[in-house]
Order: sequence, then structure tokens, then C-alpha cells
Amino acid sequence: MDVVALTSSHSDTDVYTAVYSSVNVFEMTVHGVAIMRRRSDSYMNATQILKLAGIDKGKRTKILDREVLTGEHEKVQGGYGKYQGTWIPWDKGKELAERYQVLDFILPLVEF
Repeated sequence: MDVVALTSSHSDTDVYTAVYSSVNVFEMTVHGVAIMRRRSDSYMNATQILKLAGIDKGKRTKILDREVLTGEHEKVQGGYGKYQGTWIPWDKGKELAERYQVLDFILPLVEF
């Protein structure tokens, strides 16, 4: 994994670039949770957004099934663990973060 800082240090508001399994992402870490947005299509990792919201794995799965998997999405399984999860279009990721009250935390990544 390659990481290139876009700011001088990794605080909860810093956005940096990284590469996982040959995929370039913008990434930030908020309260110990990595939040990613793909550089190629701006898809966001819905699983990470729900983790940041403090939702446990069982409930996350139900939310993903009910609210996310019915629309456009891409499931990534296998490969680099940090990159795995359900990826959704930028606008849907922003809506999900707002619905679960974590948008303010990831705004630097959303607006980057």
C-alpha cells in the first residue's frame, strides 16, 4: 500500500492518497476509522461510513441490504482488508453519511 500525504500530518481532517490493490483512493481517518473515496469514479465506501457512525456489524449488514444494495453499488470482497466493503456513488455516500449523522466528520473527504 502506498500513501502520499496531501497535508503535513494525519489528523482527523486530513485527506491523503493511498493505493490498495492497484486502486487509487482519497482517504482520511476519523476516530480511528478509515474512510475512502475512489479517485477514478468518486465512489465512497458505505461500510466505512456506517462503521464511523458506530453501527455494529449485524446492523450494518441489515442497513446495507435494506438501504444500499437496492441501488447502484459495488461489493469488494477479498484483497486488502481495509479496502473491502460496499462502494456506492458519491451522492449516495454523502446522503448515507448525513442520514447517520457523520457527514460533518467526513466533509473534507466529500468536498475534496
